[in-house]
Amino acid sequence: MNRNISNALLSGLRMFTMASVFLGPFAGLAIYKADPRPVSKGAGFVLLMSLQRGAIG
Repeated sequence: MNRNISNALLSGLRMFTMASVFLGPFAGLAIYKADPRPVSKGAGFVLLMSLQRGAIG
């Protein structure tokens, strides 16, 4: 009886791990797309300005 429960728990853990590995990136992308943030923010904005200055001068 204990062996059957152990096998069932292990199988469920494996399925959960595989599902999270394959579905995790899609969930992260959906959260990223749903969050309305300003485009010009942080280090990315500084990098963009630096690249634009280099292209002009």
